[in-house]
Amino acid sequence: MASTPDDDLDLLEGDVLQDDDKEESRRREAITLALLVALLAADANDEAKRQQRAMNKFVLHRADLLSNPRGETTWTRMYDNRSDSAFITTMGVNVKTFHLILNGVFAQYWNTTPIPCPDTSTTGPPRPHRCSLDAVGALGLALHYLCSTAYEISLQQMFALIPATTSCYILFSLAILLKTLRGMEHGHISWPVGEQFEQYAEVVRKRHGLLYGAFGSVDGLNLACQVSADLKIENACFNGWLHNHYISSVIVFNALGMIIWAKLNCPGSWHDSRIALSLHCRLRDETLEGYYLVADSAFPRGSYSSCSFYNPCRGKPGKPL
Repeated sequence: MASTPDDDLDLLEGDVLQDDDKEESRRREAITLALLVALLAADANDEAKRQQRAMNKFVLHRADLLSNPRGETTWTRMYDNRSDSAFITTMGVNVKTFHLILNGVFAQYWNTTPIPCPDTSTTGPPRPHRCSLDAVGALGLALHYLCSTAYEISLQQMFALIPATTSCYILFSLAILLKTLRGMEHGHISWPVGEQFEQYAEVVRKRHGLLYGAFGSVDGLNLACQVSADLKIENACFNGWLHNHYISSVIVFNALGMIIWAKLNCPGSWHDSRIALSLHCRLRDETLEGYYLVADSAFPRGSYSSCSFYNPCRGKPGKPL
């Protein structure tokens, strides 16, 4: 039976529709394949980034440390030994001074104040028994941090603490240590008054018979610091004489070795004499006649400091240059 023109037209339209469906199907498959490739590439990129971060993030985990920070650690071994030499070498204080600070309400603050953490409430009751360190360990950690230039990783090994806990405990311990020292009479820095000048001068005279009236000494201290990204700060901290970046301070000690005056954290580019300008006023206005500090050539005696310092290379005090 012969087909009519209408039948041929219907067949042609059917073939066209089938071709369109196949083309649409291929287009969808291509789009789907492209999306899968993009997703796989994104996953591979994320995995590469995670691996890179893991390689760059070298930290100590709990499995890498001793299991109990309150147990047998380097710190507890040193503390149990109670050696003045070890305490002074690592923390700058002897055993007696350590316990003086500890019992001077540092332990009370540690045991009664909640440690501020992002995932805990600061208004809740403290739980010192749940802390990795007790008050003794916390004070030891703070003093080690202040007296050492070592990286925190060394403290993590010594106290068996993971990095996050170490940073948190250091910040909290320093805060309560400052609060403790401010409330202690032994922690005050004060200028001598009255008969104290003669008491300190007598200590010097017993050892150095030709020094009459010297009640202490003054010297500068340069502490190396990191280079700031801020050019102004970087330039201010650079010491051209020492060819490095420093934070400078000037400290006055009495004859017993106690600090009686200090100017701290000045830019390293400042000269010691510039940092000590306010010290001249203290010597002129609050020091008894005839008493002075022993200093090196970094502290000149000019018209503004007629009775400030004694320098063996420059003659007796009281004679301005």
